[in-house]
Amino acid sequence: QSIAAWGGMPPRVVEAQAPKEQDGKERATKEVIDAQALQETAARTVRGAQQLFGNLTGWVREASEKAQSAVADSLAGLGEDGVGPLAAVRRRTEKNQEAGNSLASKRREASRNDAAQYFVEYKGLDPALVAELQGPSGGRT
Repeated sequence: QSIAAWGGMPPRVVEAQAPKEQDGKERATKEVIDAQALQETAARTVRGAQQLFGNLTGWVREASEKAQSAVADSLAGLGEDGVGPLAAVRRRTEKNQEAGNSLASKRREASRNDAAQYFVEYKGLDPALVAELQGPSGGRT
């Protein structure tokens, strides 16, 4: 066997080159498969995130609607006559106003009388009088 039969290279070199070429092709194939797998994984991750945020948005919207309806129901219950704490406060206020009307009106009248003695009516200045006081130079020195 001559060296020329092996393409001019010793047998060990030819054997060593053949697996390298196959390894390179396998690596390229693996890299393409890995890139496709990576893209598919990324697409699944994006779909999962979109679904998660869609579910969260729906949950928040539903909770908000329930809270709004609960508040509206409780306010409607409070606003009815004779029902709830708001009605009790209104009744108490009305009773106090009826009982205290005469006393409150007496206090108000006394306050007005006291304030009347301190009230002073101010009159605006006449612009002509101000010009006379300033003199011919217009008040500039």
